Amino acid sequence: SQLTELRITYDTNYLVFLIEKRLIPNKEYSKALYCLIALELVEPDYEKLEQYKSEIFNNLKPNELNPTESFKPENKSIVLDTNIILAKLLVNIGDYSFFHSDINDYAGQIALLGNNNKFILTPTVVKELQSNLEVTKEQIWQTCKRDRRFNGKEICETLEKRFDNIISKYKTKHEFTKMQEYIEKIKEFYSKFPIELYQITLDKLEHNKISHKLKKLAQRESLLPELGDITLLAESLELNEELENICILSNDKDLFRFNSKIKEEFGVDVFK
Repeated sequence: SQLTELRITYDTNYLVFLIEKRLIPNKEYSKALYCLIALELVEPDYEKLEQYKSEIFNNLKPNELNPTESFKPENKSIVLDTNIILAKLLVNIGDYSFFHSDINDYAGQIALLGNNNKFILTPTVVKELQSNLEVTKEQIWQTCKRDRRFNGKEICETLEKRFDNIISKYKTKHEFTKMQEYIEKIKEFYSKFPIELYQITLDKLEHNKISHKLKKLAQRESLLPELGDITLLAESLELNEELENICILSNDKDLFRFNSKIKEEFGVDVFK
C-alpha cells in the first residue's frame, strides 16, 4: 500500500520512518531492504542511504545460489512459464510480426523438447496467457487502424484459434487442492534469501523508467517473487505429487537462479 501511494505522491517521508523507526529497530531487515529500494529509486541522493544499507547488510547473511545450467529433460512433464508458451502463440501471421524478445529461441527449444517430453500449462499460466492475448488483440487493432495492409479481424481470429488449440492441447486437468499449503512453504523458502532477492529485484528494475520500476516493485510482497511466480511453483509442486516427473521451463530470474535450491528443497528441476 505504501508503494502504491509512493507511485502517486513520490513522497518518501513515510518510507524513511518505516526503515529508521520500525523495520531496522525490529530487525525486519528484509522488509527494510524492500523499502530501501523504493527510497533509492525516488531519492538516490538521500543522505542516510548508505547508513541504512550498512546496517541492513551487516545483519544479513548472503547465500550461494549456484544455479544449474545443464539440465536436459527426458521423459518429463514440463510446466511452461507464460513467457515460454508465448513463443507458440505469438508466431508471425503472414507479414504481421509480433515483438517478443525470446520468441525464436523458445519456439525452437519447445519443438526440440517436445520429442521426448510432455508439456503442461497450469491455471496461473492459462490466466496470464489469456490476459496477454487480450492486450495483444488490442495492439493488433491499433496497428491495423494505422496500416491498412493488415486485416485486424483475420489476424485476431487466427490468434484466438491458436490460443484455443494451445489450451486444449496443454492445459492440465488436475484439480488443485493444496495451493495455500504450498504457497506458504514457498514463501518460507524464499525468505531465507533476502540479499539474493534484493539483487534480482534490482536486475529486474534496470533500464525501466522510474514509474515502471515502482509499478514492478509494488507487484512483489516485500522482496518475495511476484505472486504469479510463487503460484506457478506451487502448482508444479502439487502436480509433482501426482506425476513425480515434473520440471519447469522458465526464463524468470526468481525461478531459474534458484533452481539448485528449489531442487534441493522441493525435488523439482527448473531450467531455461
